Amino acid sequence: MNEFNQRIGKRIRKHREGKDFTREYLAELANLSSNFIYEVEVGKKGLSAESLFNLAQALGVTMDYLVKGEELNEGFKFISELLKDCTLKELKNIETIIINILEIRG
Repeated sequence: MNEFNQRIGKRIRKHREGKDFTREYLAELANLSSNFIYEVEVGKKGLSAESLFNLAQALGVTMDYLVKGEELNEGFKFISELLKDCTLKELKNIETIIINILEIRG
């Protein structure tokens, strides 16, 4: 088994169990099979970018966390939570506003 896949699988399992999600429930949220979730959690299978994204969304964590194990600081978590339901268009508008504020700030 691939050590990299095992580390990702352990993080997925940790967050799944921390949320009291069954594998079946997580699979439904992430549009994956529960058997695939099991194989990922034990490190037997790797993830495509799409599956990684779906699992991160379902677990409420970043893809970066699942891959590298680095959690966001509290400020980023707060902002991430505020923005999680925004559409791509809304996020682009927010990005423009932030850039403008930073330019004004100097």
